[in-house]
Amino acid sequence: MLPKDRTITTKKTNAEIRTENEAKILDAAERMFSEYGYGGASMQLIADIAELPKSNIMYYFKSKKNLYQLILENMLNAWLKAADEFESSDDPKQAISAYVRAKMQFARDRPYGSTVWAKEIMSGAPLLEPSLSESFNQWTFERVAVLEKWKRDGKITISDPNAFLYLIWASTQHYADFKSQLMILNNNKEFTDAEFEAKTQALNQMILSSAGLTSTPP
Repeated sequence: MLPKDRTITTKKTNAEIRTENEAKILDAAERMFSEYGYGGASMQLIADIAELPKSNIMYYFKSKKNLYQLILENMLNAWLKAADEFESSDDPKQAISAYVRAKMQFARDRPYGSTVWAKEIMSGAPLLEPSLSESFNQWTFERVAVLEKWKRDGKITISDPNAFLYLIWASTQHYADFKSQLMILNNNKEFTDAEFEAKTQALNQMILSSAGLTSTPP
């Protein structure tokens, strides 16, 4: 039995250390690619922000291009997963509301990653892998099919399912990609949790209304 003043310390495994280091690197890379773009963000700069040796980044990710493409892949997968309710629910109000809320939360939690994606697309997607483009295209096709079914069934009133998705993407990602503009318009302060929740509810109500649905008061 150990004395009361002694504690047991557990040594981290190599796998745990690697997981922690990779998370630090990805966080730093999102921030640097967002701020400086692919060309301006160096591996040394990313290493400095992550507070890890540059050799660690090269060991884990091999190259800057691999690291950049992984961030794009992670962002796309997170956005695709946000719309899972389109498959699990046949209630358009529930599915659309869940999607809008998930996209808004991503904008709040990962603004740098959103900006990296936006810059890549705006530059013509030169480094976006074909497989990611195909996944994004297939995912969009499937969500459009769900929206078209809801429209045929008389559950929603939208004229163009693709444009409806574009509306959701543009309005939710605005809170990440134009975060600085929003701060200027908010007396140079970030939104509090309550303020951001109010924006989320207002946006959700407007999007539902555009589809002929009414939102449920919180």
